[in-house]
Amino acid sequence: MNEKYYAFLKQHKEYEMWVDSVFLQLGIPQNAKGYDYLMAAVLLATDKPELIQAMYKEMYPQIADLFNTTLSRVERAMRHAIELAWSNSEPKTLLDMFGYTISSARDTPTTGNFIAIISNKLRRAYY
Repeated sequence: MNEKYYAFLKQHKEYEMWVDSVFLQLGIPQNAKGYDYLMAAVLLATDKPELIQAMYKEMYPQIADLFNTTLSRVERAMRHAIELAWSNSEPKTLLDMFGYTISSARDTPTTGNFIAIISNKLRRAYY
């Protein structure tokens, strides 16, 4: 990991542990590249909910800068991590986490929808 990401995580240490436990429940492995990108996205969206409305213009560039990579790599890795969650999780876990907003029988949620739901739950837990 790079120093920018470490510094970012230090600012959000308490929240990082909560998000980590959610990702663990969902079956997103920590060694998946998208894990770190999703972690950053959820923490950014928790601080600034308006970023959900500007994923490509604001959020993805911030994450790409944080990891010194491209927007397309960020997007693809996050999508892959969400696909892992959908294939690794029990339907009951998905229902508990996402309610009826998302059906486990359907395709995976959009990246924006996934980030919005998790960041909203985090805000409710801590604010």
